[in-house]
Amino acid sequence: MKLSFWLRVILSIVLITFLIFKIDFHQIIILLQGMNPTIYVYFLIPFLLAIFLNSIKIQFLLIALKAKINLSGLLKLKLTSRSFSLFFPGQLGELSLVPLLKMKEIPMGKSLATVTIDKMISLLVLMTFASYGFFIFFGKATLWRVMFLFIGILLLLILLIAYSPFRRLIKKYILRKYSTLFRGFHSYVLLIVQKRKRVIFLNLFITTLWLAITSLVIQIILQHFLIDVNLLIIMSIQAVGALSAVIPISISGVGVRESIAVFLFSKLGVDPSIIVTMLLMFLCVSYLISAMTIIVVSKEYNLVTLKKIIEK
Repeated sequence: MKLSFWLRVILSIVLITFLIFKIDFHQIIILLQGMNPTIYVYFLIPFLLAIFLNSIKIQFLLIALKAKINLSGLLKLKLTSRSFSLFFPGQLGELSLVPLLKMKEIPMGKSLATVTIDKMISLLVLMTFASYGFFIFFGKATLWRVMFLFIGILLLLILLIAYSPFRRLIKKYILRKYSTLFRGFHSYVLLIVQKRKRVIFLNLFITTLWLAITSLVIQIILQHFLIDVNLLIIMSIQAVGALSAVIPISISGVGVRESIAVFLFSKLGVDPSIIVTMLLMFLCVSYLISAMTIIVVSKEYNLVTLKKIIEK
């Protein structure tokens, strides 16, 4: 593994450790002991819900491209790719879904087109709610600067996909010998954008639904501690945190995402120890499920297997 990967791992560990000791580890233990046992069920929801709803989104996009895969099989692949993304973001991340789908006889051009469109729609939803968060917490001037940045990023992504000279550069200098594997990517993207608009709006709705439900779970947990925070504000904080995971300075955004959430909730007057405890529980559940998944599927799917699939 590259040095950059280990540097991100170290940064994630340092940030999480700092948060734990900043608010007193003993206080976290007290909060966990004082929780109603039924509350622990809520910590399972965000991770599992993300897998389920994302699988549905991918399935609809694949159906739009006349690629068939049953939902149960897709759920298994999505859980596997999500688990890889938490442990090996520098190498595979959630893009590991592309070679996994190839095992189901779905061309990599189609699968990459679906994953790309899904990620761009998710990015659009997160940027929209994050913009509201920046307005609430930092004012109109910061909002305009952030919106300018967000629009610039979206335009750049669209240019990279739509403008043929940029695509040629990506093929030549990034994909190189693997460029033939993604044959048809551009035409598949155009097909969905131009002739399958309904699936795009459906994806937008499901992505927003995911953000709303996960934020509702957080709201319910906070209410357990007699803390009432507006759902829309929680959605905006979630969106800012999720966007931070895109910045490759830590492993899957771990540490950075939690630090941002603690900071923003603190501006609302919420006790940092409660937020850190809640986020650590979410994190532990995600890594526990992911570790178990990787162990279970290790014989069928692993880094070596995925590389062989790509090179076939």
